[in-house]
Amino acid sequence: MTRSRSRNLGPEEIDLIVGILDGWADTLSWNHLIDAVELRLLCRYTRQALSNHEQICEAFRLAKIRLLEGRPAGSARKPKTP
Repeated sequence: MTRSRSRNLGPEEIDLIVGILDGWADTLSWNHLIDAVELRLLCRYTRQALSNHEQICEAFRLAKIRLLEGRPAGSARKPKTP
């Protein structure tokens, strides 16, 4: 089965994805973002396609920082190995 190629991301789609990231409140990963974008745009993009756009990459980085700083003090990830 051949998958059709998703349409190119235009300024409107990029703004929508940045808006998704600005309001993100749950665990953030590229896979979670890809799923959320697919629900809204009805097209599935790869991490490479999304991170190729500077605005999306920067919004992802800032959302990740915002979410990590918003955690309670004792909930930081602990290393798996000593």
